[in-house]
Order: sequence, then structure tokens, then C-alpha cells
Amino acid sequence: MKNILLIIGLFIGLNLHAKEITIVAKVMNPTHREFAFSYTVDDLLEENKLTIANLNDNNEIYFILDFKSPTNITTVEYGDYSFDIFIENNDKIEFQFDGNDILNTLKFAGVNAANNNALTNFRKQFSISGKKSKYSKGYLTTLVPNEFITLAKSKDLSSYEQKISQNFQQKMLFAQKTTGVSAAFKTYLNQKISYGTGTARMAYFIINEETTSIIDIERAEVKHEFRSKNQQSNTAISQKEYTNFWITYVYFSYLRKSLKEPNPVFGFYSIAEKQLHGETRDWVLAKIFINAKKENYYAIGDRKFEAFKKIASERKYIDKIAKFYDGILEVTDEGAAPEFSYKDETGKTRSLSEFKGQVVYISYWATWCKPCLMGFKKTVAVRNQMKDLGVILLNVSLDESETMWRNTMKRVPMPGINLMAGNDETLKLDYNLSKLPAYYIIDKKGDFAYLPEGSRDILAEFRKLVNE
Repeated sequence: MKNILLIIGLFIGLNLHAKEITIVAKVMNPTHREFAFSYTVDDLLEENKLTIANLNDNNEIYFILDFKSPTNITTVEYGDYSFDIFIENNDKIEFQFDGNDILNTLKFAGVNAANNNALTNFRKQFSISGKKSKYSKGYLTTLVPNEFITLAKSKDLSSYEQKISQNFQQKMLFAQKTTGVSAAFKTYLNQKISYGTGTARMAYFIINEETTSIIDIERAEVKHEFRSKNQQSNTAISQKEYTNFWITYVYFSYLRKSLKEPNPVFGFYSIAEKQLHGETRDWVLAKIFINAKKENYYAIGDRKFEAFKKIASERKYIDKIAKFYDGILEVTDEGAAPEFSYKDETGKTRSLSEFKGQVVYISYWATWCKPCLMGFKKTVAVRNQMKDLGVILLNVSLDESETMWRNTMKRVPMPGINLMAGNDETLKLDYNLSKLPAYYIIDKKGDFAYLPEGSRDILAEFRKLVNE
């Protein structure tokens, strides 16, 4: 059964927006010696990066955080207390606090300190604990802040909604009055408040599912127009409040009698497929596929994956699902590989189309991508054997510095034709180059080709393609 492209080398991807950030912190009256810094690498797959740092003898920490997240947020845990840091064009994050009273003493300094001081004040003013509980159904999980759970269990619907409305107005007023922060932080805070409030309104019915009224659910949908007022936005897909809102919306919609199906997973899938659109829909549906596989429930993949492939707006979601299913689901791609033309080491312009009639193996890389360079070094022998079979090896660099590109090729063996694409945004979109390294196989007709994942004889698989 065909599956996603077999990657030669390492499977480790490197986010194109990776950065190194110096973390400097001072703790007065420390109650613990250890800090934990964590951030999301891939929320869909629930992949996170954790870094541990310890106070030195001067009760300070000083280290480099290797930040490769699609979001702007890293979470800091110190003992039982945690807080978020907003990262934007930062080379250094500086903060200090008193271990006996973190909430009232946490203070940031340096570039963009206003953003994080505002985030700290926001949390302090609205008594945000950061603690959330999970409500799961249909292989989707919505996260509800504990303060809303307490409120929903102690108030009737009318009183609860009134309290949520007051809370929303106060938070928006805070956001409007906050000055000195960046535009990106303003956008983040407004989305956090808006989508968080929408989640809170719907959470009442999820928390009180056993006793909730279908009529009240219908009225809430009409009153708040959750789907139309909270617009679906690709730019917000990396923000957890955004994706959590749409998961909550699907859960909330399932509680409406007219939309219920006996099997929640297919009910949730149907709602997301029909009522969401674009990348937001793809993300939620992919989440259902992946979570179902975690629980060894394969029926959703067997019955829905073919249809998903036809509607998916982003190829990356198809590939992630297929890879997660370990070759059980079939991925085919009959589309032609997008054309490109770049100069090689000699200055000659080479195009993908000139190799039509031959099998092409493309490696996208950059000089700053360590997994890329390690991949070349580890696979030089098999790459040379692929060349002997007649496979065209195209090594396409995304570097903007020609000097660095040439110097790297001198010290790292890269069999094949080496091209320099630079910062070509069209290429990145055409080949979904959000992470490096990235590899593609193009068949003789110029279409994408895929090898069986897990194959132990790579050369035999390429020989089949060459001889077709």
C-alpha cells in the first residue's frame, strides 16, 4: 500500500522561524532551584519541547533557549506556578520575581518587556490560574479553565452568561487601555480574549451536559452566532485559544439533538466537515483522525480518509495523518510537481522540467539547518548509488547568502546538482517548506511519487521507478 514519501536521512524537521533566545532571570527568596521552559512544536501531533534550567549560586539563570515554535508563546513553570512569555523579535528575555509572591513581583525588562508585563498584569487582574480541565468526546478534547468550571457548576445559565459578558467587557477594556505593546501582541491578546470568551459561553453546556436543555443550546447558538462572529482564520491556527474554540464549537454543536449521531466520532467529524472550512476544518478533522488512531480506532480512517484527501486545502495535513497511521492509510498524488528554475554552482539556470523522463529526488535544505547537513553526511553512499541507477539528485538551498552556500558545499558532501533558491516564497508555498529538511520524489511524468514507508530496500524501490 502506498504511503507518504520515504525520507532518506533524518525525520527531524526544523522550523524556518527558529531562533536562539538568551534567557536571563533573577529570583529573590527562591523556593525551588529548577525552571521548566516549554513550547509547542506541533499542536496537532501534541509535540512539545521542554528545556530545564537551574538557578546558579547567585539565584540566577542564564541560558540559550532554542525556540522553534509556530506560536509566540513559551510557558515557564517554577514549582507549582506557571506563566506565559510572549516572544516576538526577541534576542533576550529578562525577568525577575520573588519566590514567595510571584504573581505580584514578576517583572520583565529589556526589549519588548511591555508585552510581557501587560500579559502578567492581565493574568493578575483577572485571576487567571492557568489551570484547565479536559472534556473529551468524539476523539476531540476541549480545555476549559477551572475558574469557568466552578462558575458553571454554581450558577444558572442566565447568571453564568451575565458573568461571562461582564468578564469579556472588562478584558476588552483592559486590552484597549494597554499601551506601549506591539501590534502583534495586541492581536494575540484580542484573539485570546475573544476566542476564550466564546469557549467559556459554550463550555456551560458541555460542563452541564447531563442536565442541559436542547432549547437552551439552540437559543445560545442563535444569540451568540458562534460560527459567524468568530471568524475562521488561517493566521490564528497556531494559537491554542483559536483551535480550542473550534473544538469546543464542534462539541457544543453535537449536543444539539438535530445534529446528533449514535457514534460521537462520526458526529463530530460530520459537523466539522460541514460547518468549518479551509485550514481550520482540515486541522480539526486531522485532529480527529490522529486522536482516533491513538486509541486504536481505525474506522474513521477507513471510512473518511479518501474523502478528506479530496477536500483538504493543505497537503501537509494529508501527509501528517498518513504518517501517523504508519502506512495503514493510502496517500496518492497525481498532481504535477510545480516548476522552478534556479542557477547551479556554475551559474547555469536549471529547471525541473528539463529532467522530465527521469526520476528526480529533491532535497530542500539550508546551511543553518543542522539536521539537513547531518542527513547529507549520513546518506552520501546511498545517494551515490541512486545516481548510478539514473536518479537525478537536486539539492535546493533556501539560503540567501551565496558565500555561505558555496562554503558549506565545500565541506559537506552533496552528490547531485546543487541549486540556490534563496528566499523564494512561491517555492515555499508550492512545496510546503514550513520545515527543513524536506524531500520529494518526482516520477518520469513530472508527478509526485511516493515510496512505501518502512521499506528496507530503498534502492530497489527507486530502481522500480526508474524502470517504469
